[in-house]
Amino acid sequence: MIIRIKKRHFLRSSDIKKVIEVASKNFKGINIDLRGSEVELMVLETNDKLYLVGGMPFMVTRSNNITHPTLIALQKGVISLEEVTVDRGAVPYVLRGADVMVPGIIKFPKDVERGRIVAVKGEDLASPIAVGITLMDYNEFSSSNKGKAVKNIHHLGDKLWKFYMGLQTQQRRRR
Repeated sequence: MIIRIKKRHFLRSSDIKKVIEVASKNFKGINIDLRGSEVELMVLETNDKLYLVGGMPFMVTRSNNITHPTLIALQKGVISLEEVTVDRGAVPYVLRGADVMVPGIIKFPKDVERGRIVAVKGEDLASPIAVGITLMDYNEFSSSNKGKAVKNIHHLGDKLWKFYMGLQTQQRRRR
């Protein structure tokens, strides 16, 4: 399925301030000055809102009002999140969209609360492979040996990832 763009426009400085507020509230750190950048909003046919900074997919507000960074922004270090690390055996499942199960986790941040956006990294991998929402806090995680710990909401190879890759290909062709 190809995702189509319904609307696309650059944001005014007052709207960029709102984007900064949302990002600051939801993410651990933002390592880019949005005030000095061109910020573009794309409303997709799925009613997701994709924010681009200097042409790079930065963050997404889903139609269910969950806001999360794109994997591209995480991989480039533009946004930082707490990280959940999974063992090698869990990586292929996460890359197919599976939620992260307690037995597959080798590192879970102690200060993460239930409902937080986190990056999911594979053991021995430098970059995140998914973005998820914690379904338990550290105390629940440490006292459990089964169940879902993180809901997978965005992973390498999903529809949104493929859409980003298509955008970047188009931008390279224009240059």
